[in-house]
Amino acid sequence: GSIGADGAIRLAQAIQASPHMSCLTTLRLGHNRIGNRGAAALGEALSASSHLASITSLDLVCNRIYRGGVAQLAAALRSARHVTALRELRLGGNTMG
Repeated sequence: GSIGADGAIRLAQAIQASPHMSCLTTLRLGHNRIGNRGAAALGEALSASSHLASITSLDLVCNRIYRGGVAQLAAALRSARHVTALRELRLGGNTMG
């Protein structure tokens, strides 16, 4: 099954709130139908939480994320001054055009 947008939002809230996420380097959520709402929530969690500074890879392939969701995610990542380790952002299979 997939976690969907609601699951991604709950995951983002949990990740953002937990100081134990400081060792998280990879987050693979491909094929989970998180949509624009889920992508925005994850972006906001990355932007807001300094606990996520060590993340190097974010996989959101095939999640029904459209142009608006990608824009929200990109804006959040641009404003996340502490997310300096991110080297891979996978968004293939989403409709961004």
